[in-house]
Amino acid sequence: MSSSSTEELARRYRRLFSLPSSTSLVAYLGVSAVLLALSFDRLHLDLISTLLGLATTFTSTLVLQYLIKVVEPSSIATPRRVSAMVLSGTLIWLFAVAAELFYVSLFKSIQNLVTISFGAFLVFAFEFVVINGAFVEKTRFAGPLSIIHPTLVFLWSGTLARDSILGVGAGAIVIALAFVFIYKLKAIRTLTNDSAIHTLQAFLKTWAAHNPEELERVLSRYSVEESVGTRVIKFEMRNKQPTLVLSGIHPGPFFPVGSYNLPELFFEKFDAEQMTALTMHRPGGHEKNLPTRDECVRYASETATLAAGIQTGNQPADMRGPVLAKIDDFNAACIALGNQALVIVSSSPLSSDDITYSVEGTLASVAKEFGFEVSIVDAHNSIGSKKTKFEITSDRPWRDLIERLRREEEHEFRVG
Repeated sequence: MSSSSTEELARRYRRLFSLPSSTSLVAYLGVSAVLLALSFDRLHLDLISTLLGLATTFTSTLVLQYLIKVVEPSSIATPRRVSAMVLSGTLIWLFAVAAELFYVSLFKSIQNLVTISFGAFLVFAFEFVVINGAFVEKTRFAGPLSIIHPTLVFLWSGTLARDSILGVGAGAIVIALAFVFIYKLKAIRTLTNDSAIHTLQAFLKTWAAHNPEELERVLSRYSVEESVGTRVIKFEMRNKQPTLVLSGIHPGPFFPVGSYNLPELFFEKFDAEQMTALTMHRPGGHEKNLPTRDECVRYASETATLAAGIQTGNQPADMRGPVLAKIDDFNAACIALGNQALVIVSSSPLSSDDITYSVEGTLASVAKEFGFEVSIVDAHNSIGSKKTKFEITSDRPWRDLIERLRREEEHEFRVG
């Protein structure tokens, strides 16, 4: 079975968002801390300084992770993610000091390592942006938390660090820019007055921690009420009656938010009612998503209850078709179950976006002339090298298709 476009994209970009293993992070963090201690002492190996560097680096990681969780229990901060942040900060500091060591060796300059103090400011600014942007929403907490790692490391460096007006001044400018950046982000507001940072953290909690509650609240504030129709076609069988579900709700937007797994929910709820749900993909895009999981569960349950009440014994048992046609870049297959016509549209082997909701209305008016109630099944491909768009430039070929279907001889059909 071929994978969905969402699964394909997830595989494609998984490495972009994945962190090294915990063991690898500990090793990288240890090596970077040792190298930083060496660079602080101008590449002279001192066992005590090295051990102090290792101790303060790992201690600050553990303390940071603990305090972040105290300040914001729902934060996505984990030992692994905080270790990755501290590792990045350590590498930034190492790069700054190494650059000055290179300058000193190149020009035989005699000067103090002012970049030890400047590097502390760089690390503070970097970790402040990460903590306030991803882990803690309140800046008044993110600021003090960001000081912990560079302060602990700077304190053990002792006389190795040399303060200067240049180093402190440049560091202060970096800190100021970091605060300006964060406050600019907070000033950006969505249509529902949610800040960019709040929305980002809600997304990260959903993506990284699989906790969609905050993002669902954001989406609920943004969503609007709208009436949509759901069509159910039920077939008579002794057990587990097959039921076609043509939902007006679109699956999505993504795991684990809202109606992302709508077909699975339909299957579960219909199975409890002794039916097998076969969910079809109707026209309409992600504007037809439900914003919360609770709404989706309620919708699936009510649809299953409605379908369970449908009596099939006295319904027509005749079908017409299938009738096939090639219209522009699309293949269309049309069948009729009584007066219910299904038009299945595919762009294979080309890719295309969701068919717009208005298209079904256009075809419905055409089908009504021939005594059919029509539903479109959008069987488009989401992934492909060439993309096409479904448009009805003329209703003539579609009218011909429905007319051919009407002329088809009726045949009795059974399900089993």
